[in-house]
Amino acid sequence: MSYTEFKDGYAIESSAAGGTYGTSTITGAGDSTYLFGVISQKAVHPSPRTTVLYRATGVGAAEVPAAAHWKSFFDLQGMYAVGLQNGIPIWAALGTSSTGAGPPYTHTISAATSLPSFTIQHERTGTATAWSTQFTGCKVAALTLTCSEEQKYLIGRMDWVAQKAVDPGFQLTNDPALPATATTGPYKFAGMTRTFNGASIDGLVSLELTISPDLTPIRAHKWDTGTWTGQWVYDLVESPRRKYKLTMQVAQGNDDIWDSSAAQTVTDDIVFKWTKSANDYIQITCTDCPIIYSELQTPEVGDIALDTIECEPRSLAVEVKDAIAGGAYGE
Repeated sequence: MSYTEFKDGYAIESSAAGGTYGTSTITGAGDSTYLFGVISQKAVHPSPRTTVLYRATGVGAAEVPAAAHWKSFFDLQGMYAVGLQNGIPIWAALGTSSTGAGPPYTHTISAATSLPSFTIQHERTGTATAWSTQFTGCKVAALTLTCSEEQKYLIGRMDWVAQKAVDPGFQLTNDPALPATATTGPYKFAGMTRTFNGASIDGLVSLELTISPDLTPIRAHKWDTGTWTGQWVYDLVESPRRKYKLTMQVAQGNDDIWDSSAAQTVTDDIVFKWTKSANDYIQITCTDCPIIYSELQTPEVGDIALDTIECEPRSLAVEVKDAIAGGAYGE
């Protein structure tokens, strides 16, 4: 079997602007779908996983009879590694955005009590191998942003949970694309600004910021046009508190961070800003960051002396400036 390419595109199902969770918004071959960014060549889609339940065996039998076993509930989990080209993946993990007049537009992204959901269509194309599937009710179970000297640009690991996998019955005639007027370049580590209580964090080697809504599936007896669908997720709800974790590797010598790690106060602010241009940037402000662990090591001769610092920000405030209208951010 051969193929020429794979296509993966999304459309917003539900957001602050309305819509219905789990109801496909990719309904015909001519529909438009969008890219979350530069998706890695290897991706794990929200693939159905289930277990099998068996009725008790009969007397003297080693197997159950026909029609005496069935599939239990389904879980659909997947992961995309995405090179960020705009702030939409961050909005997908936090939940709400407001946008001022533009272009360029300034998107203010913050945590909401209900995450947006998406329909994602996955397609395989090629001679005699054309095939497609859809994942509905997709929500971001966790977003981990990473950037480092070695990695060189901002990458997001998007962990997904979906409601269903369905056969759409068609393949798209349009290729997935970034939302209109999005720039295609990456947000680079070089030139990224980073501050701790307003002072530059010199010697930063890497950072990892995880946003977790701590999703919980709700299951119920339900019907869809006469078909019982109780094995699928009814809805996904978020934890009452959004959970964040920030890990940094910093060259030893930042006395302010070390002093804060031993202090009882939790009022430190950390700000990261990735800039393509004056009208194209992502800025993340981590507010009230208690340092929960600061690993101090003596390195081997010849190695760089690095501290590993772990924080739990109380809240995040994200500002994204670009030429993408607010509708792409669920407004």
